[in-house]
Amino acid sequence: MSTYGIIAKHTANITMANFAGTILSLAFSIIFAKLFGTSAEADAYVLAMIIPNVMYGLSNALFLTPLIYHGTQLVAKGDGRKAAQLSSNSLLLAGAIFGILALCTALITPFALQGIAPAATTALIVIISATVVVQALLSVVNGTLHVHSHFLLAHSTRILSTLGALSAILIWPNIQAAAAGYLTGCITALVIEATAARKYFSTLTINPAILRATLYNLTLYGTPLIINSLFYYLGRNLPLLFAARLGEGQAALFSYASSIFFALPPLLSEPASTVLFPHLTRLHTTRANLKQPVWISIAAILAILIPTTAVLYFGAPAFIQLLYQRGAFTANDTIATAHVLSILSLALPAVGLQSFFISLFLAHGKPWLTALTPILHILLFTLFTIITAQTATSIAASLAGAHWIVLIASLVVTRKLVGDSPVRDQWREAELR
Repeated sequence: MSTYGIIAKHTANITMANFAGTILSLAFSIIFAKLFGTSAEADAYVLAMIIPNVMYGLSNALFLTPLIYHGTQLVAKGDGRKAAQLSSNSLLLAGAIFGILALCTALITPFALQGIAPAATTALIVIISATVVVQALLSVVNGTLHVHSHFLLAHSTRILSTLGALSAILIWPNIQAAAAGYLTGCITALVIEATAARKYFSTLTINPAILRATLYNLTLYGTPLIINSLFYYLGRNLPLLFAARLGEGQAALFSYASSIFFALPPLLSEPASTVLFPHLTRLHTTRANLKQPVWISIAAILAILIPTTAVLYFGAPAFIQLLYQRGAFTANDTIATAHVLSILSLALPAVGLQSFFISLFLAHGKPWLTALTPILHILLFTLFTIITAQTATSIAASLAGAHWIVLIASLVVTRKLVGDSPVRDQWREAELR
């Protein structure tokens, strides 16, 4: 099979996994909206789940992506033994580091949520703290599976965790049960994926010198990604915090709209970006010309995202009514949520290309660029929100505007890295004639 055929195959596998995860996530949101609407309990769950989401992003930045980068290089050189040692050492480090962070989470979170989510219970906080550790171990296992091209299995985490939360809330309709079900799904995913990946790990041995060296190598590559992840997840969840300050239920309302919006990139653009990362890394390592594959990829992704944006913008009221308007979710909630979703949809092309630019910058050996883009986004979003934030809709507009400015900046940087698109080259040649 050709290189592009392999990329297409793996992209299709990831898309199928993400599609299943998206369907389950939407099903969970529908049931959750029916049970809790825009109540204080809904706010508590939405805001509490920010913590494991951010921590998972950090563990992916510190372990998953560096493992893919270093592990792929080691396997390509025929040194599978060192790749296995890297995975095993990373597993020990992930458990130790995020075990400490989970303990800190359990101690600090009650004070952090006291003012904005009074409905958050001790049980809920303990559950999300345990989730932090399990997801960190999943980052290592998933990174190892990516190195060995087991993309479909590596993307089963979202399916199983969401299925766990959905099953739990159907049986026990409370926010603690939803969080516990999510944790159970993560544990199930860890057991299944670790069993499949066990042959890619060496025997676990605690050697402080080797662990320090492993942490240094991962951090050297992963520090920009940690910054990227911190600001990316902050940028994704900060709107919920701003919305929570507008009044009860506003965080939940914004969450319902964003759950639909952020479900689309994993289906439309992220699978290709994920598969292209090791491919672009190999091309850059062998000094191949990246211009054509990069600009073709951007054009192909935009060809999917732009029509989807139009459908989502004009169809937002119908989508919200169809998915959410039942039980505790009222007609007024539908109108307000649809307004937010319509504005958010305008940012879809910009958000959809983010994952591709991250893959490109990492493959090109410019990891610090991945740190600068989310910092720029969060600064712009915060500035726009402070100036305009009176409603959830204005928060969505601030978010969309910040994403588009970051997209333009990323395109400028891409042009510097790989050169102009072939189309622009053809235009120049035509003008010279």
